[in-house]
Amino acid sequence: MGDQPIITRTRLIRDLRALGLAEGQTVMLHASVKAIGWIVGGPDVVLDAILNVLTAEGTLMMLAGCEDGTYEMAEWPEEKRQAYLAECPPFDPARTRAYRKWSILTEYLRTWPGACRSAHPDSSHAAVGRLAEWITADHPLQYGHGPGSPLAKLCQCGGKVLLLGSPLNAITLLHYAEHMASVPNKRIARYRAPILRDGHTEWVDIEEFDTCLGIVDWPDDYFITIAKEYLALGHGRTGVLAAAESYLFDAADLNRFGVEWMERHFGRLLDDKPKITTCCPTSSDDRETFRRLFADNIMLEFPDTPGWKAAKWVQSVVDLLSEKDRWALLARIGGNEAAGFALFKIDKEDRPGWGYITEFYVAREHRLKSIGKALAHEALRVLATRGVENVMLTANQNAVGFWEKCGFERSGEKWKNGLDVMVRRCIIPRGQQ
Repeated sequence: MGDQPIITRTRLIRDLRALGLAEGQTVMLHASVKAIGWIVGGPDVVLDAILNVLTAEGTLMMLAGCEDGTYEMAEWPEEKRQAYLAECPPFDPARTRAYRKWSILTEYLRTWPGACRSAHPDSSHAAVGRLAEWITADHPLQYGHGPGSPLAKLCQCGGKVLLLGSPLNAITLLHYAEHMASVPNKRIARYRAPILRDGHTEWVDIEEFDTCLGIVDWPDDYFITIAKEYLALGHGRTGVLAAAESYLFDAADLNRFGVEWMERHFGRLLDDKPKITTCCPTSSDDRETFRRLFADNIMLEFPDTPGWKAAKWVQSVVDLLSEKDRWALLARIGGNEAAGFALFKIDKEDRPGWGYITEFYVAREHRLKSIGKALAHEALRVLATRGVENVMLTANQNAVGFWEKCGFERSGEKWKNGLDVMVRRCIIPRGQQ
């Protein structure tokens, strides 16, 4: 026990009510048992005390996660990665242990009588109470912190966020704000996870906005900054529960503040956010814009190309714009300056369910502005909304790295002129259909 204060259930209930917890609330908990003190009866008494205050009309939820998750598998040593691919147990909401490093209480809540758990292998939530089943149902596999997630539902039902001794950077709700904020070029994480389907292990590809490194490069932990500024404006409640510095926030209001803060600060990172327009079918003005953009830059890109050959190349690209099942995207920045384009098609005959990115170009002076990434993302979105399941393209040696960052993998095949054939599954980010 050492110098830790002795904490009883009665004292926990008293301090929770003083902080603002009340009957019927829906509450997301972050807790450090060590910070609270020595609890008579053990750590699960904290949950019992909270549920006592909330009553049967309330709901308690926590981020459960997965104790043996694969979010960062790509960075593991090869031997460890291969071992997991071969024998990692699949995620099973009913049996897989919660990630106890976030709090020992995550596993206690997951196994609480009547608990429900959402079916996401990395960001599952556990909940107990009146709204537990609704909160944990239909958790989106892709972009699991966005619309339809337990975090979104917490805001929807007027819920609260409760921190008991946990640091301000532990506020998981702000991942929902990251998803909803209109910020250019958010960092995306892609990983694979094993899940249990029909009694068998199935490895699935998952995308979400990066919850480890953040959605943008920023000099400090912006979750802490957001929470401190929110508190400084007089929002939220602060107190001491037992021995732990604690906070109670309104979820929807904190999320709104977080979204506005991110848009205000991160929006400055790229003033020339590209605007992507879909040109299908293309007009004569569209075709002239494509012609001018390509023609004005092709000799800069390939100075040794004879003029007649360059003109023929430009015309061949323009001619593609009129083909059946061909789609075109045009990226503009600033006022209305054309900066790049992408052409892609849907295979409706030889390989149904496949799409092909056939032409892709960004003017050299704009290549550090993430225009290529925006074009690739929009091309994948358009293809996916039209039933495409897999996308293929060819890339030269200089472009392979870019496409790998966009989620493509080398197939091992080569195209003419030694180009690499690259493929990826087509996944639409939630909230961007």
